[in-house]
Amino acid sequence: MTELDTDITPTAALLDEETQLRLSTIDERTCFDIGSTIAQRSADEGLATTIGVYLHDRLVYKAAFAGTTSDNDLVIAAKRNVAQLDGHSSLYARNRYLEAGTSFEKATGKQFPEYAPYGGAVPLRTVDDQVLGYVVVSGLTQEEDHRLAVEAIRAAQQNA
Repeated sequence: MTELDTDITPTAALLDEETQLRLSTIDERTCFDIGSTIAQRSADEGLATTIGVYLHDRLVYKAAFAGTTSDNDLVIAAKRNVAQLDGHSSLYARNRYLEAGTSFEKATGKQFPEYAPYGGAVPLRTVDDQVLGYVVVSGLTQEEDHRLAVEAIRAAQQNA
């Protein structure tokens, strides 16, 4: 890792977080509620975000706020592609390679625009460990994008 990379969230912490982010039900309503939670926060705080919530391969919820562009739509899809590779968050994918002293791009040969190894795509995982979809946020820093997705999934857990 370079000196600039020392502030990354450790992959062990991200995996632990994923084990806590499990939902008993993941359906269209769950996806709508999670997307709406992020959208409401974005509206209330004036956050420039684009939000995509997927159930399997289907985009169930999408919203885009002022300050984002069609480039964010590309990034949403590319972050999701990264998370789909191994069923972990896109931030985990990025950081695991940084911890190993390389980068996602160098290790996998996968490049933007198809893949974006930046935080913001978080799997929707059932209590029995099945990944049924993804919550993806773009527009803020990658850590903030990740955090917004995680907080919305936690809110869905509490409302279940």
